[in-house]
Amino acid sequence: LRNSVNKANWLNVLILIIVNHNLPLLITEWPEFHLLMKISNYTLVKRGGPMRNSRSLVRRLIGKTYEVSKETIKQKLTKSLLKIDFTTDIWSSLNNSHY
Repeated sequence: LRNSVNKANWLNVLILIIVNHNLPLLITEWPEFHLLMKISNYTLVKRGGPMRNSRSLVRRLIGKTYEVSKETIKQKLTKSLLKIDFTTDIWSSLNNSHY
């Protein structure tokens, strides 16, 4: 089972889930998350598995992913032949309802 886990892919998917669903980095320390990982593949939470020290690793990888994505977007924008307009809609209601 240990060889069935691709650590790089596992971490990339974990980062994708955390970023896309706005989850706290602390999720990697939740007992329920550890239980889910243990049920999926117990080698994830064993010594030497990708769950060890994953909070600090996830933080670093999210920062690196952000920088790579930012540079990719910059390159695409500088190569664009068309004008690009940006608009924002920044406001919030008193009860933080989404419309």
